[in-house]
This record gives sequence, structure tokens and C-alpha cells, in this order.
Amino acid sequence: MAAFERGDLATALKEFRPLAEQDVAEAQFNLALMYDNGEGVPTHYVKAHMWFSLAQAQDITPTADNLDIVKKQMTPAQIAKAQELAAEWWEERVAILKKSSRRSNYGVVGLIKS
Repeated sequence: MAAFERGDLATALKEFRPLAEQDVAEAQFNLALMYDNGEGVPTHYVKAHMWFSLAQAQDITPTADNLDIVKKQMTPAQIAKAQELAAEWWEERVAILKKSSRRSNYGVVGLIKS
């Protein structure tokens, strides 16, 4: 966050992206702002909408307003694409969590059997 506040957008992007991909809502929100405003990245409303949607799913308060604003700048097709990307992201995240959970459970079972 400090990098973003001091205007070091390249570093902010490097910090926010991996955190956003790890489901950190604040990073998702900040990444969405960057795409919405073209700060450190080209303006990309589809990506902004996707990240705002993911952050909103975790109850980040100002996200609904930002999502409404970005929607006004998008076509229905762009909104549909953003929603599709967000749904795909969630599906991938759930699959990763299930896989991780299975590994953890296997490790516990392995310890119990030992």
C-alpha cells in the first residue's frame, strides 16, 4: 500500500497482483482501482469490474459504488465478460482450495496411520 500512496505504481502492481490472486480483498479492491483509473496499467474496465466484484463478495464497503461507476462506462458485453472472468476466477480458487484441503487431510491421515 505504501508504494501506491507514494506513486510507485509499478511496485504497487507487483505487490497487489499476487495478493489479489490469493484472495486478499483489499488488494483486489486496489487492483480494481488501478485498472479503473489507468494507474500503472492501461485502463481496463473489464478487469476493474472483475476485481471490484471479487472484492465486493468479501464485503469491502466502497466496492458497490465503484462497481456502479465502472458499469456505466461498459457495454453489456463487457459486463458479461467481467462477470464470466470473476466466476472463472472463483471456480479456479475453489478448485485450488479443495486440492489443498485434500493434501492437508492426506497428511493428517498419514500421520494418524504412522
